Amino acid sequence: MKQILENYKHIERDVYYLILAEWMIQIINASFLILVSYYLLDLGYKDYEIAKFTSYRYISVLLFGIPFGFLYKKIRLLPLIRIGSVLFVTNAIAIIILAPYHLDWLMHILMFLFGIFLLMSHIAAMPFLMRIIDPSKVSLTLSLYFQTWAAAIIFIGIVTSLYHHFINNSNNIESLLIILFSLASLAIYLLFKIKNVDTRPKKVISKSTIDKIDWKEWIRIGRILFPTTLIAIGAGFCIPFFSLFFYFTYQLDAAQYSNIVSFSHILVLGFMMCTPWIRRTYGYKFGIIGIQSLGILSLIILTWSHHWLAFPYSMWLALTSFALRQPLMNSAQPLIAEFTLEKVGQRNQPLVQSIEATIWAGSFWISSLIFSSLREANISYSTIFNITILLYVFGVITWHVVFNSFEKEDSKST
Repeated sequence: MKQILENYKHIERDVYYLILAEWMIQIINASFLILVSYYLLDLGYKDYEIAKFTSYRYISVLLFGIPFGFLYKKIRLLPLIRIGSVLFVTNAIAIIILAPYHLDWLMHILMFLFGIFLLMSHIAAMPFLMRIIDPSKVSLTLSLYFQTWAAAIIFIGIVTSLYHHFINNSNNIESLLIILFSLASLAIYLLFKIKNVDTRPKKVISKSTIDKIDWKEWIRIGRILFPTTLIAIGAGFCIPFFSLFFYFTYQLDAAQYSNIVSFSHILVLGFMMCTPWIRRTYGYKFGIIGIQSLGILSLIILTWSHHWLAFPYSMWLALTSFALRQPLMNSAQPLIAEFTLEKVGQRNQPLVQSIEATIWAGSFWISSLIFSSLREANISYSTIFNITILLYVFGVITWHVVFNSFEKEDSKST
């Protein structure tokens, strides 16, 4: 472990600035999954209404994700990230301030803009990162980059606990969200500390070469992204709505839920610190398929526990499974990202990142709409989460097929 930590010291300063800024942007993004649902419930919104609002943030990414991907190949990304961060923070604060007025049309617009500004700030960060990092430090840097999500959730859990402990009006989630978003605005300062260098690809590539991707490349891209599509659709049925599940099934409030999520992501940090070692020791196949299979088992226990055991035993089993599911599913993400970037080639990396963001956004949008309809029809949370389990299983099976196909290609080329 000491050697693993020692390796992180040699990453460039600008990379650390970007990763810290990304962590702060993720504080806002994660707050919408953990706290905002509770805030909207307190304001009188129904769970299916919250699901509809949530779907709008993914529609914009679905519409603009791929066009942004082609744009990323041709422009300097740092100014785009800076502008996007300013707009993203401002828009998030506006959502919190205006939500009590119950202007649904305005909430739809603001949530739609949420997705666009996230494209500009968060999604563009990965292609920018790939342009400035030392090629020999890709595994370490991606591992650290993907820890920003877990670190953001841990931070939210700590701040929420302190807020509820020391502030008398502990149910005032609006003030808590404003505090978190104001702290996260420091990301803008960090982004302006990064050297304003030209981050376009160093190799001069003609316009026709950039824009034209032959059918073999598209097949390769589609093959790699298909398992992600299945898993993303499944995730859309549960990840944005775990807070609602625990609220309605076990009556957990915002502070209790944020604490368990925070603890879970402490485990995520520990797992992700070890992903470069897992890749070197066991390879991509075990790192992705094996670990995610254990994550699916945890989700099964989480979903079915209240059918097996009486309260409070079922609650503790569900919380334990939830805490383990996060690191098991999330720790595979740096490995998936590295494997994907390696197989698609440098010139296709920005496009593939945008396609992947579009897949996640489109999947979450579709899943959110279906979730809203199912909840409006009074379908249970466990029944809905069973859809996630089936899609996760098919996704892992598809990963197995993908790895076998690439192993055959590699053996033929040698």
